[in-house]
Amino acid sequence: MTFWRDYHYLFNSGSNKEVNLVIGTYVNNVVTWRVDGFKAVKLEQSSFVQDGGFENQTTSNISDPWWIDTSDGNPPPGSTMEVEIGTGSALEGNNNVKIVTTSNGQWIAIGQDFTVEPYTDYVFVFHLKGDSLYWSGNVDDCKGYMKIVDGTGNTLADHSVPHYCGRMGTTGPNFPGELIFGNELMMRYWRDYIYPFNTGSASEVFLFCGSYVDEAVTWRIDKCIG
Repeated sequence: MTFWRDYHYLFNSGSNKEVNLVIGTYVNNVVTWRVDGFKAVKLEQSSFVQDGGFENQTTSNISDPWWIDTSDGNPPPGSTMEVEIGTGSALEGNNNVKIVTTSNGQWIAIGQDFTVEPYTDYVFVFHLKGDSLYWSGNVDDCKGYMKIVDGTGNTLADHSVPHYCGRMGTTGPNFPGELIFGNELMMRYWRDYIYPFNTGSASEVFLFCGSYVDEAVTWRIDKCIG
């Protein structure tokens, strides 16, 4: 926590027209906190993301509007990506995506392209969990990556991205424009990740969420909102 990082809090207002925000601490020691950059954004479900819960997928093979991205166009040896249908693994609904990586360290990801308004702020939220987690003992060793880019590959991330989600490295955030999620115990449970971005001059953007993991790890993705 010696570096700035963003935190987010998703909620539904229910019948309330007014809500209160409180931020503080019960720390029983001398600690200095600095807080800045508050932003409230209303999320519209499926405003630009299509089939965010994978409920329109009818077979285990990933199909439109989602696609698979790999280093050479083929899944790395031993790695798989599939839709789990009605297995009970989903966070919400019946379906979710499962990515199984192997020890070859090659890229495998799920992606989607979106039509957007130029020069507009957006927020993308997705939910992820990890099973059979690998941890090398290196606190900087983060393994999963997510980013949104324009047609030339330039990242569109807000200033609060990049950052580590979970373990914070000793050298601070790096990998510009990539949201990086590591292999910590809390990833055994579903949690949400948030990626704010501005489209700039782009009217079409591309989402990638995947891994170069050099060990056998299982990721599950569900409930993508944006």
